[in-house]
Amino acid sequence: MVRTALKKARRGVGNIPSPDKRGHHIPCNKFSEDNIKFANDHIDSFPKVPSHWCRKDTKKIYLETILNKEKMYELYKQQCLENHKKPIGKTSYKELILNKNIGFHKPRKDQCWCNKYEQLTEEEQKAKQEEYEEHVNRKYYAQEEKTSDKIKAIEDSRSHVCTFDFEAVLYCPLVLGKPVFYKRKLGSMNFTIHNAATKQGYCYFWPEYEGNRGSNEVSTCLYNYISNLSNVDHLILFSDCCPGQNRNSVLVAMFNYIITSPDNEIRVIDYKFLEPGHTYMECDNMHSTIERASEYAKIYIPDDWQNVIRLARKDNPYNVQVMEHTDFLDFKSLRSTIIPNTMKATDGTVLQWANVRWLRFNKNIPHSLFFKYDYWEEFKEVKLKERVTRSEHNSNLAKLYPGQILLKQAKHKDLMEMCRDGTITKNHNYYYEKLHVQSVSGSLPQTRPRQDDDELELSATRASYLRRRSGKKN
Repeated sequence: MVRTALKKARRGVGNIPSPDKRGHHIPCNKFSEDNIKFANDHIDSFPKVPSHWCRKDTKKIYLETILNKEKMYELYKQQCLENHKKPIGKTSYKELILNKNIGFHKPRKDQCWCNKYEQLTEEEQKAKQEEYEEHVNRKYYAQEEKTSDKIKAIEDSRSHVCTFDFEAVLYCPLVLGKPVFYKRKLGSMNFTIHNAATKQGYCYFWPEYEGNRGSNEVSTCLYNYISNLSNVDHLILFSDCCPGQNRNSVLVAMFNYIITSPDNEIRVIDYKFLEPGHTYMECDNMHSTIERASEYAKIYIPDDWQNVIRLARKDNPYNVQVMEHTDFLDFKSLRSTIIPNTMKATDGTVLQWANVRWLRFNKNIPHSLFFKYDYWEEFKEVKLKERVTRSEHNSNLAKLYPGQILLKQAKHKDLMEMCRDGTITKNHNYYYEKLHVQSVSGSLPQTRPRQDDDELELSATRASYLRRRSGKKN
């Protein structure tokens, strides 16, 4: 203090005290506004996706599930290095994400046209304005159809409305806290159907060695479900527009098979497709409920997934039906006996599957398919091949699989390694030891080829693990 006073005296300050200079300098650890803006711009640069898992008026912003906070920060540091910027700390970066109310979204199979439209320039948006408005109109019409049909099913017991979809592949082993995302795991399929009137959920479950997840499997599950309905005159179904599973001629063959069956009492089947990107359905709630129930579960074999699904909802629990390869029917082979080579409407136009929004099957007109490209249009008719006798009707449903699907050797090797290192407990080892595996040549003379991609599986599993781990820490 004395030295400071003497210095001021020498400078001629005299007895006049100088102003307090504390708090007027920039802290050495404070980031500039430019650095903060650069971090915000980086966060804003990621494309946003709408939530199909939350209510429509949610204010939360969603990014794709392949991203997480750790991955975003690593990308941010890389961009800072390329632009010669000083990166802010990881904690500060995560706080910016939190302040923006950002979550990480589960990707849907069908992409929304709205996302593409928002990324266009102003001039491009003007050019695409009419197409965008048609997309929005179809979205509202589809949701209004679903709402009105749901009310109809509640008020009229002879009408039945349901939605259906596959849940994402369920993998095992799944043990929270163990980093096994670099190992190939055994997948299981869960095909879900939701009754709009009773709110009852139905799950058709099978491991990957019992069946794939294509149009034949979808058709078989729906055929099983519809065959168990009673006292129904009008059946209405809703789904997304996935062409490989839902919007295709295989399901047409299955629905026509049902409507022409002498034992069937359903008079009309309406199959409606929601607008791509706006395909939220009640069965999606089933998927999110099952995922929440599995967050802290230890899942070693597919049977554990069955228990998770059965216990996922306390009130009105889900009805689980376990499928085996012997249950699946080959509706694709049946298609050639029903569907003409060229599907032309009676007005001469060729049916374009990508544009179909509504299919109708009428028992009074059994060998015709009616379709619409938009909900507000009149139906167009396609003549199908006629099938006459009861014996012919019952004789054409062949089994899809002659045996179980063989696992790839690389996957089985990873599963056995997890048995040896204790990731899979000893009392579950026998389950994996008895699985049938491909030969060295990889030929599958007695089974149909697999349709999945192990590399995609590993990526999806790793993303799921990182999302869970990030969620626990934050």
